[in-house]
Amino acid sequence: MENYCTLYAHKSCYEEIKEIVKQTLPKARITDTNTEGGKTMLVSRKKGIFGSRQFFQISYREREKLSYTIDSVTDALTRNLTGMIGYVDAIQTSNQEIQQLLIEKIRTINAEFPILHKGDMDDEIALVTEKISEALDTIAFVSPESPIGKSASQHFLNNNLELLLDADGVSKVSSLSVEIDAAYFDGNQEDITDEQKERKQTSEKILERLEIKTNQHLPCLPSEKEILFRTPKEIAERVVGLALTNIVAFNGISGEQAIAYAKKHGVYYVLTPNEIDFLTNPTEEKKHRESWKCEGIWVLMWALNIISDLGAMDQLVNLDEISEEAYPIGAEKDPNIFINRCLVFRDKNQILDMADLYYRADWACVDARMGENEIKSLNPGLVYERHYAFNWLIRYRDQEWDDVSCDT
Repeated sequence: MENYCTLYAHKSCYEEIKEIVKQTLPKARITDTNTEGGKTMLVSRKKGIFGSRQFFQISYREREKLSYTIDSVTDALTRNLTGMIGYVDAIQTSNQEIQQLLIEKIRTINAEFPILHKGDMDDEIALVTEKISEALDTIAFVSPESPIGKSASQHFLNNNLELLLDADGVSKVSSLSVEIDAAYFDGNQEDITDEQKERKQTSEKILERLEIKTNQHLPCLPSEKEILFRTPKEIAERVVGLALTNIVAFNGISGEQAIAYAKKHGVYYVLTPNEIDFLTNPTEEKKHRESWKCEGIWVLMWALNIISDLGAMDQLVNLDEISEEAYPIGAEKDPNIFINRCLVFRDKNQILDMADLYYRADWACVDARMGENEIKSLNPGLVYERHYAFNWLIRYRDQEWDDVSCDT
């Protein structure tokens, strides 16, 4: 048999797959076999009274310990997924947002199940694959020869079997949801503190007052005692890096001038690899993407107590509202003065309150986008960028700025 496609899901889902096959092909015979490291499902039917039996196979395996991320290689599947992340990361593509979301999606995978076929039940397999993909929010890895292939090279498909990304960097989609099940979230949600419960409930009440949908099953964030926050110096350095890329994004100075400014004042080290890439080649597409980072600047300046209020979740910030004296960079300014004077930051519980709120608001934005709905009281781009900044502040997954995840 040959590989039809390989599907990947966040959930432990063998029984759900089996039920979907039963409902889709009610006359088929399903035979389960336990194998080393997983299970095999043989789906067969007899073609006519005197016909031969046709079949296809679904081979299933999952992680030894279900999770929402990959911290280390613990089994054969996490080893495979780690290699897949490296493969995707090496693809040269102009759609870096989809590339990064795909990497984050791969990190959440708990189950892998290739579908093997002989070519005599492809119509039935196509229907089963479509229903499984939709129900379990899968991604598929597909070869060009597959009946559901969408590219001349190896490629990934989303849960609608649309081209996510191929080996040549081509993508035909504009978004990809990355969701995690509370059951797989690190930490025992049964042992959460009153502080965590109250924070979650407060965020939900705020969103409900704004007539925004909430998800009661989203987990609590870690407590204040469990988090090692970024230091004031780290936050100030990050603001300097963002301010330099932001001024280039809005055509205030050239990328070359920004790099020269950073080197002159000895702050080139605060720039991330992605920021250096942008400043070296600030295309219009990259400028548009970087222009959203002003929301991150706003969050970090709020964390440093430089601004008093984050404002509404549907109103884009205006950095001109920050006084020239308080802003980290300027033609005649040494950004080290800003970095060295930032010695304290806002109360940690206040930061966690807002991190929790934007986490839940981002889930609402993703949910609305998937349902093709609009939320008038939220700006999805603003919410995402602020969620991103808060996750960096609280060291979510201990990721550096370029690699921050915004799981919902």
